[in-house]
Amino acid sequence: MKRGKLEIIINILNVARTPHVKTRISDKANVSYTTGQLILENLLQQGLITTIIVKKNIIPHYVLTDKGRDALKLATSFLAQIGEDAPHSPPNVSEYLRPSPFSLIRRNAGATETCPLR
Repeated sequence: MKRGKLEIIINILNVARTPHVKTRISDKANVSYTTGQLILENLLQQGLITTIIVKKNIIPHYVLTDKGRDALKLATSFLAQIGEDAPHSPPNVSEYLRPSPFSLIRRNAGATETCPLR
C-alpha cells in the first residue's frame, strides 16, 4: 500500500524530533534522498524544522521546532480521527507479501514439493 504525502511528512517529523542529517532522516523515514530533501526544504521554509550544528560537525542537522511539534500532534490526531493509524515507523513489508501463484508449496509428510498449476 502506498503512503500518502501526509504520512510521509509525519514520518519525517517523527524522525526529526532528535537532530539528524538529511541522509539519516531519509533512511529512517523510508523515503528516497531526493524526496526527503524536497520535503525537508519545504518543512524548513514553513518553520516546522530548523537546522543546528551538533558539536564541531559542520554538517547541519535538522530538528523539530515548537511549531513542528504542534503540527506533528495535529497531524497525528487528524489521522487518528479519520481512523488511520499514525505512522511511527515504516510499514512491515512482509504483511503485504503474498505467495507467488507460480510456486505453490505442498507439504506432505515432512517432504516439500513444488506443485504445478493446472
